[in-house]
Amino acid sequence: MILREESYIEINIMQFELKQEAFKVEAVSTNVHNLCFDACVKDVKDKDLKMDEVKCVERCSIKYLQTHRILQNALQKSNTPLKESAKDKKKRK
Repeated sequence: MILREESYIEINIMQFELKQEAFKVEAVSTNVHNLCFDACVKDVKDKDLKMDEVKCVERCSIKYLQTHRILQNALQKSNTPLKESAKDKKKRK
């Protein structure tokens, strides 16, 4: 089966977008880890983390990601009326 050039371009665009999303997820994950580590670990003299520090980082990460998801959903919902409103304005002109 021979794919048209347009299909190859579409596939490359989708692969690029997928890589961008993976990069964003990795960046958020790293950011969360760093923020939570800084908030939970006060003494880095020991080579191992204490159990309460590990639990703190886990709880912090979960809360951060849950909050991020809630905010993201709220922003998406609030943007929908704005997009529809913009379309309505264009129709009126």
